[in-house]
Amino acid sequence: MKPTEVRMMAKALVTIQEEKETESELERLKDVTLRLNLKTTRPSYVEWQENLHQFYQKKRSVLAQKWHVNKIRPREEGKIAETLQWLREELISMKSQDHALAMQLMQIRSQIQQVKLQKSCEEHRDLIEDKRYSLTEEIEDEKWAFATCQS
Repeated sequence: MKPTEVRMMAKALVTIQEEKETESELERLKDVTLRLNLKTTRPSYVEWQENLHQFYQKKRSVLAQKWHVNKIRPREEGKIAETLQWLREELISMKSQDHALAMQLMQIRSQIQQVKLQKSCEEHRDLIEDKRYSLTEEIEDEKWAFATCQS
């Protein structure tokens, strides 16, 4: 290793150690803050918390008005029961469709495996045939060479 590379690696190691020390110091500070039950009183933080709280309250009230939460009337209970029954039927239908699709996918996978196996067998057969042909040629060449040497 070059000296410059060694220096760069040492700097990187020191930086990593400093980050770990900073993280551990931050963790210790957070722990002490929790134990002493300290809270910030900075105006910006307090204002941010209030705005966040108001935002969530507005959001809840809008959702409650939109969906009429806790305002179920007796005549709507029948509609709810009908809707729940319809949902059950739809779920059963979806489950059977899911099962049919799973079976279809398994059949397709099986067919793909068969095609792959057939292709592999054909390639193996071609390889054997090529080897047989090359061996036949070598034998004929050796016979010819032997015959020319004899004469």
